[in-house]
Amino acid sequence: MNKKIILVILVMFMLGGCQPKTANPSSQSMKNEAMLKEEEKMTIIMEVDDKAFTIELADTTAAKELAARLQKEDIIINMQDFGGFEKVGELGMKLTADDEEITTQAGDIMLYQADKIVIFYGSNSWSYTRIGSITDITGLKEAFANSQVDVTLTLR
Repeated sequence: MNKKIILVILVMFMLGGCQPKTANPSSQSMKNEAMLKEEEKMTIIMEVDDKAFTIELADTTAAKELAARLQKEDIIINMQDFGGFEKVGELGMKLTADDEEITTQAGDIMLYQADKIVIFYGSNSWSYTRIGSITDITGLKEAFANSQVDVTLTLR
């Protein structure tokens, strides 16, 4: 009888140890969700002279590519006035363009021709790829008062 009990306990122990260990699916999905939320929180700081603006990134490939580049180093863009409603500058690299007809508004940041950044302080309708938008445009038009400005982009 003792042998049968010991045998049953031994079999139960062995079967219990043979079950594969799996991660708790809910904890794994929580980790993935947290990583996605962290990505969503990425913002860019745009400095013009002594004024700083926060840019909320759009959910586009171009915005993600720009953020990846900014993880390596800040980008300084020399921007020129165009049309009295936007500043345009060479990015110095190409991003993935997924242009669509867009009516912009002040504070919008767009990719134009895959290698130019356009920052709007007015409105325009054209074919662009969305990069993001400035969260508070107070002082933007004043910061862009000169026809040429240097803009520094930094990832936060």
